[in-house]
Amino acid sequence: MKVPCGRLVEMAYCNLQNPKQVKTMEIFIAVITLLAFLAYKAFKGGTRSLTQQLIDQPEKLYRWPTSGCFDQEVVGESNYQSALRSIWDKCTEEGLDAILLHEDTNKHDNKAVAVLVDKKLVGYLNRNDARAFRRRCEKERVGSVSICKARVSGREGKEGLIGIWLDL
Repeated sequence: MKVPCGRLVEMAYCNLQNPKQVKTMEIFIAVITLLAFLAYKAFKGGTRSLTQQLIDQPEKLYRWPTSGCFDQEVVGESNYQSALRSIWDKCTEEGLDAILLHEDTNKHDNKAVAVLVDKKLVGYLNRNDARAFRRRCEKERVGSVSICKARVSGREGKEGLIGIWLDL
């Protein structure tokens, strides 16, 4: 005989013989409910993700060695001009710290690598460079979040189109 799940629990609960069995069943249901709630909060943003914790603590990230070349292009900057303008005045000769983040959940490319400066998205590595960068991270046992130096530049200064280049 097939019994709906809710009815099955009801039958099991009603068939318990003594108060100790009833109390045990109530505790079991309470524990399962609590675990389900905690799992929901963890997976639905109720707690900060490990990635967010790492971004908030850049001193714990792997820092790529610098060469001073700033020859790695970042693409898509035209979509993030307001973020780039907000960091323009912070750029020094040594560059800014840029966070490189593997974006496995990117709806356009699950191998994307996002570039963030001051916790603001400023662009991405192009598709081929992102894949090569991920292979390099895997080879050198670097996690999915790392840091490098970056420079912003623009032909008309802060008022024109701004780009960003990485020292990788």
